[in-house]
This record gives sequence, structure tokens and C-alpha cells, in this order.
Amino acid sequence: MITRTLTFDVWLDRHAHGATALLPTRPRIAATGSEGGAALARLEELLEILSHHNGGTTLLSAEADASGELYHLSLTLPVSDGVTRHDIELDSIAVYVRSNSRGTRMALPRLDLDVEISPNVDLEEACLEQITRALNPRERLEALSPHREACREEASRDVELRALTVEREAAREPNVREEHLPSGVASRVVPLHQRWDRKDSPRAFERDREVETIIHHLSASRREGLLLVGAMGVGKTSLVAEVVHRILREEVPAELHDTPVWRLDEMPSAFDDGTWRERTEHLLEAIGSRGGMLVVDHLVEWVDEARQFGEASHLEHVLIPHLRTGDLECVTEARPGELGYLERYVPTLFGELRRLSVDAISPSRTETVLERVSFRLGRQQGARLDTEARRAVIEVTERFQAHAELPGPAVDLAERTARTYRDDAIDVGDDRPVLRPRHVFEAFSSQTGLPVSVLDLEMSFSPDDVRAHVEREIVGQPEGIEAIVDVVNVVRAGLNPPGRPIGSYLFVGPTGVGKTQTALALADYLFGSEERLLRFDMTEYQHARSAGRLVGRRQGERGELARHLRDQPFQVLLLDEIEKAHPSIFDLLLQVLGEGRLTDGVGRTVSTRHCIVIMTSNVGTDEVSSLEFQGNPEAHRQHYLDEVESFFRPEFIGRLDDIVPFRPLDASVARSIVEQALDEALAREGITRRRLDVDVDEAMFDYLVQVGVDARYGARPLRRAVEEHVVAPLGAWLSSHPNRTDTTLRVQLSDEDEPEIVVAS
Repeated sequence: MITRTLTFDVWLDRHAHGATALLPTRPRIAATGSEGGAALARLEELLEILSHHNGGTTLLSAEADASGELYHLSLTLPVSDGVTRHDIELDSIAVYVRSNSRGTRMALPRLDLDVEISPNVDLEEACLEQITRALNPRERLEALSPHREACREEASRDVELRALTVEREAAREPNVREEHLPSGVASRVVPLHQRWDRKDSPRAFERDREVETIIHHLSASRREGLLLVGAMGVGKTSLVAEVVHRILREEVPAELHDTPVWRLDEMPSAFDDGTWRERTEHLLEAIGSRGGMLVVDHLVEWVDEARQFGEASHLEHVLIPHLRTGDLECVTEARPGELGYLERYVPTLFGELRRLSVDAISPSRTETVLERVSFRLGRQQGARLDTEARRAVIEVTERFQAHAELPGPAVDLAERTARTYRDDAIDVGDDRPVLRPRHVFEAFSSQTGLPVSVLDLEMSFSPDDVRAHVEREIVGQPEGIEAIVDVVNVVRAGLNPPGRPIGSYLFVGPTGVGKTQTALALADYLFGSEERLLRFDMTEYQHARSAGRLVGRRQGERGELARHLRDQPFQVLLLDEIEKAHPSIFDLLLQVLGEGRLTDGVGRTVSTRHCIVIMTSNVGTDEVSSLEFQGNPEAHRQHYLDEVESFFRPEFIGRLDDIVPFRPLDASVARSIVEQALDEALAREGITRRRLDVDVDEAMFDYLVQVGVDARYGARPLRRAVEEHVVAPLGAWLSSHPNRTDTTLRVQLSDEDEPEIVVAS
């Protein structure tokens, strides 16, 4: 009998009570033992039994030839206890990823999840999507809390991958195309001719002219490197995918038949040995000797890497000979704003590359693209987007991602919708279940944080609901509240200017009156979390190189602002105490506020059109007393307008949507802030778990206002007064009465006018 050896990746988890060995993709096939060797031996016996059992062939065949890797990721997931919504941290969740001829799959054994993912998807994003799809926010709290505790012990756990082999009767050997690259190179490049050798590989629809141009260039007798130039989202990467697709099917001239195509996955600096120069030469020679094609997604990043090692000229020296002799094809990409950087630092290489401009396509052609993508998603995900859903994709893309050209962001959103909501698709009796516009809005909401009520114009919406939400967070600042309501109304109506940020505001007023809290409330309502507030203290940016710190102008420096906005464009940008920033910062802001973009140190453009820019300032507060403008808000506003106009440059003021004055605290506002701080303090876990009722005596409110009001620091001392005079005494009392539950306590002033805790009669 002919036998076949099967190799299985096994997750070996050593812990305090022994060890567990299991198949990551079949967590119910597992064995335990007092130590790792015993667990592996028992699992090997089980696999041998199953592999020979008639019912086990199908069970295990999917595991054969699986090749996987174990990752430990840190994730933050929103959860809900039915009343409040917050985030929990998973410090080290173990994830197993494997690829075979059927695709790429991801397994989370402790959550019993095993799903197909796109080979190019970000792993953390895929985990977040699958967990949030499988569990609603309330279910996550119960399911993930024990897992969170296990993660905290991960540092002391020994979790690793092992390989086990078993033999069974041989089936027909799969026909797998292999390319033997040196191990040091193979681990750093992706074989696109293998990964995309499937019916459902990425395609470039509505791009026949550009694809034919690329193929003609690559098959020409005199070959040159090819540089695809286009804005983000126009489809440069999909063009490369289409070319690979046609090479694999020999729909190209004979010169390109059987051309292996590798994509650079890690920059040469990621190699473990040798100099940068040696590693780069080794990489290019290995691919060039096989007559292959090298795809570099971001040429600027490779050049920037070379510059950090002082080897930009050497990159030209080793790459250009391969291009001129034709033993290596190189296809790479750049955005228009990056061309000046390339011409400056690698002028010879830049001149050697033939440039092909890739333009955006129209919304009508994008609809055709989405129709064809939808059928592919039907095969891949089991659900397609109906006509209305495809139109919803284009609608929200044009409204909220105008900085990225079509069709890229529309295709990305369609794929995200299908991956996330395929199990919620609607059966219409057709060949595939369909997804509706609501699925599109929910997918975009999960990506950006924007509420579905803002995205879906057919949903009921009331500005009063926004106002009520914000008023729970902000006290005594009607102008600040109305500014938030106005922003939300403008965003929902699609009236924000297309070439500028959603909104740009200067909040002016004393310290501690709610300027930062207003920005937090806006981030929470519009983008779903206070963590969507990106804050910079301008007192740290008073020097000549401050602007460079934000955009990354020095060699090897990653600009703090540019990096954050590139990673997440939908957020509130808060620049505290803007009047203290260096003048170069204001030059930078003119571009941010007026053109809706930011240019980083290598010429890449970062959009600021989806963020709200809020700047705070204390200009003019020294002349304002707490009573001076009481009952006269217009005089209060005019005072600050005058101060702002005398301090800031006219061109800066002219780019602001509004200047919002914040009022000094008066007695009634101070009382409201105390009430709010007390409500928050008395809702903490130590009170609710013991089922305690805490009453605060009326005289205690007056006492807290008296000791907490400080004209210099606003509301901050009021909150500290609550912590010092209420929370601290409660903590001391509960420490002395650890078993006291179901009790009513009163916080009052003693005869010596000191806070005390008593049991209510």
C-alpha cells in the first residue's frame, strides 16, 4: 500500500497545570499531558487513528500540507454591559495563520474561530472584524473577560508551534508550483505567481488599456523598470495583480510565459545578518538569476530605507544593471507628490524608470467595477452586494473619502462589507444572498467611527439628540455645545467644504472651563470614542525644528502628526495652547486648514479633510474676571475676537470656521460640575458592587464649591475637591467596614466643618 506522510501544525500550550496540544484549526482535536512531550505523543496517536478512520479522511485532509505561523497580537475591543460602552484590552491573543491552495485562513482556538481571510489583509484588523462579527458588544464582555485574564499570564506561558507527522493511504499528489529561492530571500518576498494563481485572485476591471500598456512594456525587447504613478486609490496595485493573472493564464506574449513574480514584503534591513549592501545584492541577484519580476509596492519606502544606511547611491548601483540587462523586471509605485523626493535622492534610478500615469476612474465606471467585484465576493464570501448597496458604497466614498481617488476606496469598502456581514446577508432566492445599504453603512461606521445615523440619510436624525448628548458632558458652555451640533449637522448634510477639514475652530477662554472636554465629547459622538482625539501640546513645539517633528523632515524621522493621520484620518485633532507654537507651525497649519492636506518629509500627501481641527488658546483671559461679562455674552465674544485678531496672523484667522469663546465659571456652573463629578464618582465599581446608596448633604455641595473654585485653573480643582473630600473619606470608611453592603451612607460636614461618613438612620 502506498502511504502518504501528512504534516500538521500543532499548537503546544504549556501552562501551570501541564500542557495542551491541539490543532489550531480543529481545537476540539486536542490532547493534554503533564508536560509537552506527553501531550504531543497523545495527540499524535489520536491523529493516526483519525487519519486511518473512514470518517477521518475528510476531517484531516484540509490539514495536510498546511503551513502556518503563530502570532501574538494586542487588541482593543469595544464591549458593553448593557448600560455603558467601553473598551477591553487583550494583551497577547494567540492567532494562527496558514495558507494552502485553497486560500489563507486564520484561527483563534480559544474563541473557536476559524475563518478565511484575504492574504493582504492586516492581521489585527482581520481579528477585530471576525470577533466583532461573531459576538455583539454585550456578548464580548462575557466571552472575552476570561480570555483577557489568560492573556495577562501570557508572559509566563510557553505557547509555540510544533509539527507532527502521520501516515495514511496516499491520495493524488497536488500539483503545486514551487520556486526555490534561498531561505534568506524567500522569507522576505511573496510569490504572487503562487498566491494569486486562483480563480478569485484580485483583478483590475475597466482597466484594459492600462493593462495592455504594461504588458507591452514588460514584453518589449529593450526592457526598463516601470514606475506606476497615481494618487492613492486609483488602482496601481490592482493593475499589477491583473498582469500577474494574465501571465499565469498565458494571456500575454510568449516572452512573459512562466515569469515568476515576487513582491518585496520586507525591506532589506529586516534581514538578520550581513550589511545592508550585501543583503540588497543577495535579494536582487536571487530574483534576477531566475528571470523573475520584482514588485515593490512603495519605492519611496525602499529609497528611504537605503538613505538611513547611507546607501541610496548603492541601491541605484546594484539595481540599474539588472534593469539594463533585462534579467530582472521591476514594477513599482509612487504617488505624484513623491516624484520630487525620488528625483532628488536617486536621480539615476528615477531616470531609468519608465513612468506610466494611472488616473482615477469616474463614478459610473466604478459602478461597473463594483458589479464585477460583487460577483467575485459572492464566490469568495458567499454574499454579494445588490444594486442599492453598490450605490451606497459610492455615495459614502464620495462624501467621506474624497481624498482617495476611485475605485480603490469603493472596492475596499465593498470587500469589508462582504467579509464582515456575509452571515447577515438576505436570501432573495437568487444564486447568492445579498447585502443591503444598511450593511454598507454599518461597515463604514465600524471603520471610521461615524454614526450610522450620520451616514444613512434615510434614518431619522435630530440635532436635539446631539445637543442632549453633549450637554451631559459639558456644563455652562452654550457656545461650545452649539459648535459641536453645527459640525454634526454639516457632516450629515454633506456640506463640509471638499478641499478642507470637516471643521476648524479656535476655542478661546480660561484654563479648565471645558475646552478639551468639548473636543473629547465631539470625538466620542462623531467618531465613536474619546480615543479618536489626537492631542498635541504646543508648548512642546516652540523651536525652529518643531514643524519637522510633525511631518518628519529629518532623515529617518517619522512625523508624529503625519503618521497618525495616515493611520486614521477620521479623528479630532486638538492643538492645545496654539499661541505658544513656533511660527513654522502656523505656516504648516495654513496648508492643513486651507488645502485639507499635509505634506510629509518625503513628499507624500496626507489628507486632513476627514478630521476636525480644534485649537485652544488662553489669549485675552488675563483681562477677564468671572463677573465682567455676566449676562452679556456678545460683549464677552467681542472681547475675545479683538484679542485673537490682535495676536494671530490674518491669513490664519481667515482659514478658521469659527472662534468659540468659553465662559469663566460662575457659582451655578461650579455647582453643576460638582454634581456631575459626584455622579461619576458614586457610580464606580466599589460603590455599585456593595450595593451602597450614598447621599451627599446639601451643605457638602456648598463646601465643595467653596474649596474647589479657583479662577486660575477652572473646573479642575472642583474635581480634585470631590476626590479629596468625598472619594477619599469613602475609601477610608469602606476599608474599615469591608463587609458592609446594602447600606445607605451620608456624606456630611462634621461639627468641625470637616467631611465625615455616617450610616443613615
